[in-house]
Amino acid sequence: MPESGVNWQPAAVRDHVIRLCRERGLGDGGELVLLRWGNNISFRHGKAGIVFRVASDGAPRVPFERETRVARFLALSGFPAPRLSALWPDQPILVGGAQITAWQWVPGREGGSSDYCELGFLLARLHALSPPEGLVEEAGCVERSFDRLAGLAREAEKYRCSAEFEFLRDALLEQVTGPSSPLRITASRGVLVHGDAHPGNIVVTPSGGSVLLDFEYAGIAVPEWDLSEPLLHVTRFGMPASCWTKLRAAYGADRIDDDLLLAMTRVREVKLAAWSMDRALRTGDCLGEALRRARSLHDADPDVRWSPI
Repeated sequence: MPESGVNWQPAAVRDHVIRLCRERGLGDGGELVLLRWGNNISFRHGKAGIVFRVASDGAPRVPFERETRVARFLALSGFPAPRLSALWPDQPILVGGAQITAWQWVPGREGGSSDYCELGFLLARLHALSPPEGLVEEAGCVERSFDRLAGLAREAEKYRCSAEFEFLRDALLEQVTGPSSPLRITASRGVLVHGDAHPGNIVVTPSGGSVLLDFEYAGIAVPEWDLSEPLLHVTRFGMPASCWTKLRAAYGADRIDDDLLLAMTRVREVKLAAWSMDRALRTGDCLGEALRRARSLHDADPDVRWSPI
């Protein structure tokens, strides 16, 4: 875990990145531009063409270590994904208790609703690779979600949503340990999965090619785990059905186990609903959306649309 007492204000985090820039002769931070402030804090050094990502306060070290391992594997495989900056051979980097990774900048536009077809092609290519050793099964990621949520019973009482909280907690545990859990019974079919596959994690380059970003949730699971997220964009978040149709055709419909896809979609629904409840109970934000998701799953109502958080 990051060291206690680390200052996570924007200026302090920027100072950590500036320290790295100075060590490699990249100046005093005048070229740094803040890209994102959220689960990961990102800066771009415009002149050097480097993106620095800093793990937010309390984030475990494991995801960045997993992501850098996958990045090196994908580079050797020739897969279109961001490359680690050669200026820092050993990553992630620890600076003042903060975990930092440094990446080559990928120019281009962010993917959007017109790029589900391209996402299908990229996922088909990714799933065809033999996965690297040492990655955890996706079941472990869902299990960590349960561990985080399980400690929030007191907060659920405070917000008077104990029934919805307990339903999601039990549903998440069933997906991890239950005898019919698709995450467990399909481990023998596991491939390298992205874990957060949506067009927003694509950059379309000026040459027309596409690069798949953000492998911090990469792991071992069945291919249908990656496909379940874009399917949920249609079934829960209101994207046109044509988005899924295009992705399915690009990926190869004959490669998809539809029964398993439905099972994995259920797992992802529970995981996303539990994540929203976790966030609501920790911050007090978006509680209404968290309750909408929990109640729609409890009532087995597939027609309730969810809102992005």
